[in-house]
This record gives sequence, structure tokens and C-alpha cells, in this order.
Amino acid sequence: SIFIIFLLFLFTLITGASPPVLRAFVMITAYLVSYILDRDTDIINSLALSAIILLFITPFSLFNIGFQLSFAACLSIALLFKKMRGRIKKGRFFFDLFFVTFAAWLGTFPLILFHFGRMTISGILVNILILPLVSVILPGGLILVLVGFISLGLAKIVGLILFCPAWLLLKIVLIGKLLPLSSVILPHPSIPLVIFIYLFIFMFAVGLWRRLALIGCLILANLIIWHYALAKPEFEMTFLDGNSIFIQSPCGNMVVDAGDEHYGEFGLVPFLVYKGVGRLSLVVATHSDIDHIGGIIPLMRKIKVDRVILPKGFMDKEFIESI
Repeated sequence: SIFIIFLLFLFTLITGASPPVLRAFVMITAYLVSYILDRDTDIINSLALSAIILLFITPFSLFNIGFQLSFAACLSIALLFKKMRGRIKKGRFFFDLFFVTFAAWLGTFPLILFHFGRMTISGILVNILILPLVSVILPGGLILVLVGFISLGLAKIVGLILFCPAWLLLKIVLIGKLLPLSSVILPHPSIPLVIFIYLFIFMFAVGLWRRLALIGCLILANLIIWHYALAKPEFEMTFLDGNSIFIQSPCGNMVVDAGDEHYGEFGLVPFLVYKGVGRLSLVVATHSDIDHIGGIIPLMRKIKVDRVILPKGFMDKEFIESI
């Protein structure tokens, strides 16, 4: 156990001691120390201990996305995995892969939605396929580093062995990007809505407190709905890359210049969807350069636009007809 702790410490230093790696190091170390001292272990306690230690060292880690996702995934697996698996005996290995992946996905998708405005549904399938490969590549990589200190020839052999699973993992990830629903852009949720989603997800993991959790979810849902129903939009101006400006006001939403065609499709439209904008009152093009008007067409394919104002003397009939 002491030797494993030493190897884990070495691995943590090699990987840069990021919050997810530190979390794993502290959790496994706590487990091994309890084993050495002949004490019972609890994954929730180990997770809490690692969070306390990390936040004591760097309190601002709480706002680190990697910290949030790592602890959310571990807590979700700890709370939901056994309940999902139930009494399944046949094909347990494959069911375990699915349930671990699904539990981690449930625990992290509200945070991913909050930070990135996206939800990756096909990631569940991809993770099921790559988990066995990761369980080979990670320890193999550590062995490769250690062997490299002894013999470069042996290290090359280990590297060649690890090349196949690493190549396969990358291919699976690349193919996963091409699958339908690999990345669904959704409106940016508020913090109360994220809290509501988590309450709804975990209300089945709280035993006798399910009814209380359900009542709390319903109360919070009402607060969120009435907050948005009664809230008045404020004036806000956002200067974007690609020579584009988004203006939000009580009178409506407006875009000044939409950038070129690529930015309009992959920059401006995802931003508007992230902001929850489904309709624009006005789109204005200040002049006819392609890097100012090219994004209007892909913008109008995805977002409803009431009116478009083009520069005086603009004569591109094909462009005018397309909008």
C-alpha cells in the first residue's frame, strides 16, 4: 500500500497535479491508509476529505471547472451506481460499464450545460467503449515512465504495446464527434435551474427523504418559473469576435454585423442559442464587406429574424434573394 501511494504521488507530479488528479490521489491515499490501519472505508467520506484538503490549499479551486466536474462525477457514481445496478447478475461487466458511465454523465451534464451551453448525449456510448482502453493506457503509461528511467529500449517496447489501445481510443473519440447528438447546443441555464436539475436527479438517491426532495424540487421549480415570468429584460450590449455586436433590450434583440459565413454558423448562432435567443427583431449590416454580411444567411437559417437592414446601394441580388 505504501509503495502504491508512492507511485500515485509520482504520477500526480508527472501529470501536473490538476484538481481531478489531486482528488483521485487523496481519495485513493485515504482508502489505502484506512486499509493499513485496519479501518472501514467510505467513498463519500474519502471524497469529502479530498475536497476539504484541496479547498484548504487552494480555495479558488471551487470555481475551477475541472474541480467541479471531477467531484460531481465521483459523487454521482457513489450515490447512483449501486442503485442502478440493483440485483443484476448476468452480463454484470457490461452493465457496470453502462451504469458507471451513465451515473457520471448524470452528475456532470448540468455543469457542462451551465459552463458550455452544450449537452453530449452520444458521449455515454463513447465512454462505454473507451473505459476499458483507459484502464489499460493509464497504468501502462505509468509503467512506461518508470521503465524509461531504467532502459530506453524496454520503454520503446512498452510504448509500442500501448500504441494500439491509444490509437483505438483516439479513433473512437473522433468517430464519436461525428455521431448524431454528439454535441447539442442548448440555452444557458441559470444557477437556480442547475440546482433544480441536481435535486431532480438525486431525489431518488436519498432513501426515506424522496418525498421531501420531490416537494423541494416542485417549490424550486415554481420559484424559477415565476422569476423568469416576472423578470424584465435589461439592456445589454455584447461585443463579439468576428466584427459582430449583440444588443439585448426590453424592445427586442438586435445584431449589428454577423461576421463572415463561418463565424455566423459556428460563432454567432451558438452564442445566441447559448443566450436563449430564438428571435431577433433586427439585423443590421453596417457595410457590404463579406466579413460583416457573410454570417447573415447561416444566422437566418437557425434564428428567426423580423427585419434586415443592408447598406445603402447594396446590389448583390443573389444575396438579397437568399435572405
